[in-house]
Parts: sequence; C-alpha cells; structure tokens
Amino acid sequence: MTDSYGDGLCCSVGSGSYKVTYDGDVQKEGSRFLSSESTNFGSCGTVTPAPIPVPTPSPTPTPVTPVPTTPQPVTTVPPPTPVPTPAPTPALLMPVTPPTTTTPLTPSPVETPWTIIFEDKFEDGPGNFNSGVQKRIVDNDENCFENSCVRIQKKQRVVTQYRPVSGLSDVSLAFIFRTTGVESGEKLYVDYRFNGESGFTNVADFELGEDFENDSFVGRFVFVPVIAGKSELRFRFRAENSANDDMIFINNVTMRGKPNL
Repeated sequence: MTDSYGDGLCCSVGSGSYKVTYDGDVQKEGSRFLSSESTNFGSCGTVTPAPIPVPTPSPTPTPVTPVPTTPQPVTTVPPPTPVPTPAPTPALLMPVTPPTTTTPLTPSPVETPWTIIFEDKFEDGPGNFNSGVQKRIVDNDENCFENSCVRIQKKQRVVTQYRPVSGLSDVSLAFIFRTTGVESGEKLYVDYRFNGESGFTNVADFELGEDFENDSFVGRFVFVPVIAGKSELRFRFRAENSANDDMIFINNVTMRGKPNL
C-alpha cells in the first residue's frame, strides 16, 4: 500500500483506516504510515499437472480396387486466329504540385512536477526553522505524528528561514498538526513573507469546529504564488489562543516549488 503524499490514511483529506483479511482472519489493519506499508500473508499451493492423454491408433484403411474405364476419343480443335491489338494512345500526364504549407503538430501539455525545497520532522533539531524553535521541540509525545514535533501555545509563533524561490511560479507548504485544549473559535494561522517586505501576510487560518477538532491529527497545505522579482520566501505558524494549555503541535512540514514553464 502506497501514499504519494506521505501521511498514510489519516490526515490530508480526512481520517481513514484499512483492514486486510484472508480466509476470515485479519492479517493487518491500521491508518497511520508514511509513504508505504506492506504485509506478507497467504501461501502458494502445489499445482497437480493434468494427465497427458494417450493417442488412439487410427484404423488400417481398406484397399480400394480401381474401376476400369474406357478412354474417350479426343477431337483436335484448331487454334483461334489472333486479333491484332491497336497501339495504345499515350495519355497526357498532369504535373503534381506539392503542398506549399504544412500544419504544425501541437504537443500534448505536460504537467510540470513540483520539487521539494525542504522537509522537516524536527528529529535532528530546528532544521529549516529559526534556531529559536529548538526550545519548542518535544520528543516522544503522543501529539507528535512521528518521533518529534514543535509545540506552540497561547500567542506563540515559529518561523522558517528564508528559502530560495527564483525560477518558481508557485510554492506550497504542507504540514500535519494536532491540538489539545483549544477553545471554540480559536485558530491556527499560517503567514508568509517575501524578501524585501516589511511584514507577514496571512495566507490561511484553521478554526476549531470547522477545520479541526482537538486530539486529532489533521493534514493541511497552503499555496503562495511567487511575486515577480522576489527570490526568497519564509513561512510562519501563529497561535492566537487565550490560555497556556491551548496547545498546537506542528508535525512533518514540507515546502515545495513549481518551476516556471
């Protein structure tokens, strides 16, 4: 079983699960995995070859006695007189003019692939985030999708470093998050900022009750068109909650870019 986005069946388009049964027994079940998961089960039996048929000998043919025939007289017919064939009249040949123009072939459009700019699971530190993220990393916590994640609470923020976007038309940011204690109407905000700009711009926000529920992993992604003349871009995760026990855990952050055609 494979998943091209790398988050199993749990997050990007809703929570799901799978169960594999064989001869009435459950062989494997689950929901969370990365790009692929496999399980061996069953066995191959021995195939008994079909018996080879024994050919039946053909019966011996009975000899046929020929019947005598009386030869018939042959009458000689003189050959026909040949009829002279008139000489063919030469046909007028019309010159063939080759076409002067050709219709160009239009190639089928090919979708431009997205390339990965960075991936962070926070197992080896801040990675592509600012160094201040180090103090917000938690390990072996049930709110981490894998081994490590970043925790923000109340009105805290975590920011990525600037990453090059020259030659790209669009940039996406995919991530998984989980919340605990977040109250109705509170949100997780995602902002972006190009080099040379004075502040961040909000690209998306996700609200409790509409976009997620507490104690559940949720996968989301945002898109930002690259502005002409800009060469670097950074993202920011922002909490605007009322209490310290309103916590958001950021997991498995991936930034991708789509090259210009």
